[in-house]
Amino acid sequence: MDTPHLEPGLYIVATPIGNLGDLTRRAVEILSGADLIACEDTRVTGKLLNHIGIKKPMRRYDDHASDEARDRLLAEMGQKAVVLVSDAGTPLISDPGYKLVRMAREQGIAITSLPGPSALIVALTPNWRPCRGRWCSMKPGRGWWIHSMRWRGSCRAAKWPWRAN
Repeated sequence: MDTPHLEPGLYIVATPIGNLGDLTRRAVEILSGADLIACEDTRVTGKLLNHIGIKKPMRRYDDHASDEARDRLLAEMGQKAVVLVSDAGTPLISDPGYKLVRMAREQGIAITSLPGPSALIVALTPNWRPCRGRWCSMKPGRGWWIHSMRWRGSCRAAKWPWRAN
């Protein structure tokens, strides 16, 4: 596979949840074109990169990283393609990254997010109940609001966009 040229910026890449074979082809392309990979645990990400035959510089990053470490990554995004991965799944979904992404957005840095494995979808699809588009929502100041309390089926939950920060 040819290594693609990536424009400078932040690339959010989902990683497999449990099975390394679930990594998407596009994720492999982005990882192979990265200048730097910011990851939760370099040992875990190292195994993933080894599995796909890629050697790239990695730097540990999580939400407990220092402001200096975050500022250094942000500065590099102006000149390099920086990929953010978590140990399993999509960064920012119960994983580190929201501070980095928020600051990158504030600074006008290009952000690309790739789709990938979703524990919610994986858990929902073998469910014996029908998935018929019922949604539970969080209304500001009112708690959870459910469309129908007597309905028998699965429920997907979401927060309102202005509460996502």
